Amino acid sequence: MGLAGQDLETDGPSITMGENNRAFVLDEDKIDSTYWAYYNQYIGGSVQFDVDVSGVYCDSVTGVYLTALDDEKCSWDIKKRGVTPDCCPSLDLMESNRDAFVTAVDGECKNRIAGETNGKMIYGATEDPNMIISTLEPYNVKIQFCTDKYQGDLKQIKTTLTQGSQ
Repeated sequence: MGLAGQDLETDGPSITMGENNRAFVLDEDKIDSTYWAYYNQYIGGSVQFDVDVSGVYCDSVTGVYLTALDDEKCSWDIKKRGVTPDCCPSLDLMESNRDAFVTAVDGECKNRIAGETNGKMIYGATEDPNMIISTLEPYNVKIQFCTDKYQGDLKQIKTTLTQGSQ
């Protein structure tokens, strides 16, 4: 489900979304309640997706989030620009454009990938053959919710970006 009048196409496991839109993955084709939003216990598991940010410039961002929804404070109803619903726990799996990749928990504990480290380009929109992740091409994102034992307490959230053999 996306915003009315905005571009959103699905094809099996693929979602293509246009500008100024958001999408919710649903268990059933019903939009009367957030009850139908897909829910998974991610602790001890992972989520993985391919992304193409080649057309997302520095004045924009594309994102993938896990958010606890309810039909009152944290609904999928349209909010005014700049308004963030109160008390909606969320995990920013990805906020990304051609220049940076950021993950965060409830807007804090941010981890940012951009530019270079030790003289080697890590992430960005260049055709440098030494670039690890070139944002001019699609790449894969995998987020693991690590525990010390199966379905135990969350110990670490590990994000891995891959592109080809990098």
